[in-house]
Amino acid sequence: MECEGCSGKGEIECIDCNGNQTLNCRDCEGNGSVDCSHCNDGHVDCKECHGSGEVDCDNCGGDGNTPCGGCDGSGEVEDE
Repeated sequence: MECEGCSGKGEIECIDCNGNQTLNCRDCEGNGSVDCSHCNDGHVDCKECHGSGEVDCDNCGGDGNTPCGGCDGSGEVEDE
């Protein structure tokens, strides 16, 4: 029987990134730059996100979807 949780797809939208595949970088808070540790008033590109301000979502690995827990990713459930 088709899983109602995922409509038989075996995957659901990631709850951490809402299917967007990326999250704001924690190191720079999504700004793409951090304060320079060698000067008093400058900024440098964030090393974690390479200046983009975004990183791949850890929960879905940047895919935007995660396996459905209701059917263990198969898309099918046993008829009770």
